[in-house]
Amino acid sequence: MKKIKEIYSYREVARNFVARDLKTRYKGSFLGFFWSFLNPLLNLLVLALVFSFVVRANVKNYAVFLLIGILAWQFLSSSVILGARSIIDNGGLIKKIHLAREIFPLSTVLGNLVHLFFTLLILLLFLCYFKIFPNLFWLLFPYFLFLQFLFIVGLVLIASSLSVYFRDVPLLIESVIPAWYFASPIFYPTSFVPAKFLNIYFLNPMASFITAYRDILMDGVMPGAEIFIVTLISSLGIFILGYLIFGKLEKRFAEEI
Repeated sequence: MKKIKEIYSYREVARNFVARDLKTRYKGSFLGFFWSFLNPLLNLLVLALVFSFVVRANVKNYAVFLLIGILAWQFLSSSVILGARSIIDNGGLIKKIHLAREIFPLSTVLGNLVHLFFTLLILLLFLCYFKIFPNLFWLLFPYFLFLQFLFIVGLVLIASSLSVYFRDVPLLIESVIPAWYFASPIFYPTSFVPAKFLNIYFLNPMASFITAYRDILMDGVMPGAEIFIVTLISSLGIFILGYLIFGKLEKRFAEEI
């Protein structure tokens, strides 16, 4: 609770970091923040063409199916890739001023959460186009989004703190992320996975999160009990682990940077 209060006391600093990162990311870009909408749409277009006409996934409302997976994945991948360098890139500030160092990785995740909120507007338009309207199960969306947020914060805390001591970590993450992408049901349904491997497959937290979002927003059904269990345990587990690792390693950040 003491650490939470300390981080909360720097909320204005975190807000400024989020605003700075958002401005810097698209500085000098002609389209600016519009890239937040264009990137998932281009990804959607390519995957929809491939899996509708080449592989033939035969999934109802495939554009919505794809977009849910893409948005959930981009929230994770952008946060982890950028967050892994959040301590290193702010080394000058860490040496000069005293503040809760968790602010740096946390600000990265919050910035990507803002991006997600804007891109959810695209998803709402697609849902309306395909005549998929809100239902009571949509109330579960904030719950799973909060768990995914905790999961990502935990990963970023681990990645950012390890990167200070091992500079290969960001490069390793950039190599692991594509493999994780294909191991998650972003552009294919879980029915493609052999039944005997499904229990193991759903140990992948992103498979559980993406499936939960599709169950809630697209199919209007309650996610299975195993989805609730995996997402809750993985989110709390990774978040606590990230907090402990970061707290252990941050003591020598200034020296190592």
